[in-house]
Amino acid sequence: MEQTDLSILSDDFDSLGERHRMPKLLIAEDHPRMRQKVVRTLEADHLVVAVVGDGLEMLDAESRTLPDIVILDISMPTMNGIEAATRLKKRPSNARIIFLTVHQEPEFVEAALAAGADGYVIKSRLAIDLRLAIKEVLAGRRFVSPCLTAGGTGDLGQRGLKLRR
Repeated sequence: MEQTDLSILSDDFDSLGERHRMPKLLIAEDHPRMRQKVVRTLEADHLVVAVVGDGLEMLDAESRTLPDIVILDISMPTMNGIEAATRLKKRPSNARIIFLTVHQEPEFVEAALAAGADGYVIKSRLAIDLRLAIKEVLAGRRFVSPCLTAGGTGDLGQRGLKLRR
């Protein structure tokens, strides 16, 4: 799969004309339509530095682009997202990890958090949760789609899962 490398540094200006750096994102997603949807959702407020199709490509792109956040699917070919996150956390990287996935089962959320995830967003809630997840993670807080923690499909709170840092 061909990688899209957009690793230019971009500055933006706020309404007062003050310069600030846009957060740099690396997206690892194997489905082309979902990749496009994620990029379209985020590109106005974030700098997408690379878009790749599997975990192994993500590890390569991360070392070249040094993103602030890696948005990572779980189910991908070559190397899944859990393994890729585990390997990334063993490196000297400052990138934070947000999983964007269809998996709502508590076992997947727990595995992602154990692998070093800072956020976990369900794909069906991409438009609602992903921007908030990025904001929370950049502020040093953990984010899990609320439908998984407040009596939703997984009800992780009853399992005693530590969702806060």
